[in-house]
Amino acid sequence: MTTSEKQTKTADSLDKGDFHDTIVIGSSPALLLEAIHLSRQGNRVTILESKNRLGGAWYGQDLWDLGHIDVGCHYIDRQDYTFQLLTKFLDLPCDRQRYDCLWHSGPPHREGNSPPTIMSRMRNLLMKWLMADRLVNADLWWLLRSISMLKFHQWPQAFSDCFLKGPRLFPRDGAHGFASAIITKIEESSIQVITNTKVDSIVVHEDEATAIVYTEDSCYSTTQVVTGQNANFQVLQAGKCLLPNRQHYFASHVLLRVAGHKQRPFDFIDIIDSPATSLRRIQDVTPYAVKHSNSKRATLRRASRSQRANDSSMKALWGKQDLDLQHDDLLICCQHSNQVSPEEKHALALLDQLKQLRLITAESRLVGWHFETYRTLGDPSGNSIGNYKVNLPKQIRVMYTDDMSESLTVNQDRWHFVA
Repeated sequence: MTTSEKQTKTADSLDKGDFHDTIVIGSSPALLLEAIHLSRQGNRVTILESKNRLGGAWYGQDLWDLGHIDVGCHYIDRQDYTFQLLTKFLDLPCDRQRYDCLWHSGPPHREGNSPPTIMSRMRNLLMKWLMADRLVNADLWWLLRSISMLKFHQWPQAFSDCFLKGPRLFPRDGAHGFASAIITKIEESSIQVITNTKVDSIVVHEDEATAIVYTEDSCYSTTQVVTGQNANFQVLQAGKCLLPNRQHYFASHVLLRVAGHKQRPFDFIDIIDSPATSLRRIQDVTPYAVKHSNSKRATLRRASRSQRANDSSMKALWGKQDLDLQHDDLLICCQHSNQVSPEEKHALALLDQLKQLRLITAESRLVGWHFETYRTLGDPSGNSIGNYKVNLPKQIRVMYTDDMSESLTVNQDRWHFVA
């Protein structure tokens, strides 16, 4: 169907069975939660997903002798609403997630292009002495950073995050378990799910309150379209494309299977202000993978993990126990801010970086690797389309879906199903 044919086809020419109150394009956890919210308000909701599965980047791969390995670095920020969502609405068992920052090289971020002052040089030297190449709790990092940068307005929140809030939690089954729990809620609802369906364009007529969503082989009429900022389709109105000049930006997730030991304990790490490398995040995903393995080693790991979770006397030994439990295999996911070609030399280079960061021992060796590339869309300035100010029709709503924690924070007053 040509663009002109799409423009002339109206909602009245579609079968009544093709009409939906809301079309959700994409299936990241934030979009799935929004679909549940809209369905509970009485809307007829349909999800269109181009892949053969739901969950977006929150999913697990069956690789090697293990199943459901998280291919991506994920965390969920702590707040009372998040706790209620995970434990009550989704009924997910959760464990503490250690979240550290690692400042490997370069000074802390300094705003502006002016040359450093004597005060800034002293501050940078102090920060380097305190935190360079050390794993620092993320809350403590941002507290010290706000103090050193003299950002007084951030101090109350930074002190609260560091000393008053409880531990961060992450589903015991990992990202796969989180997405699966939401998908179960979808299956229990009246929401219609259509996979392997790529949306080509959305046409909005100025004199109508509806929009027409075109896929490769069908079309749907709806009063509302909800999508994430990474959806790749055209929005047409009066012969004009309302989302011009978008560019593709890529991020790579590299999963390493390593035979060796951790040199120091870690769960999730943010690499801070390191211009010498594109490495941005590191996560140990071993615990989430072994839960789905039938091997004897995995059974022993699960038993020990359960003992640590139930025995308060073991909590102080978590780091050491992790080293003991993971002496055979480590599954480490690394996120890059650009696209990395899936070659062995890049996997080996990444292994060397982990050794230089003193995260794994020098004797550790690479057993296997797996590459995943994610695409995001933005305007020429590099901003995410979620921040790209476009004059979209009222029938189309773009949600911010890049960061799950941010999505939960923004929408917690709307998603009342947790209560």
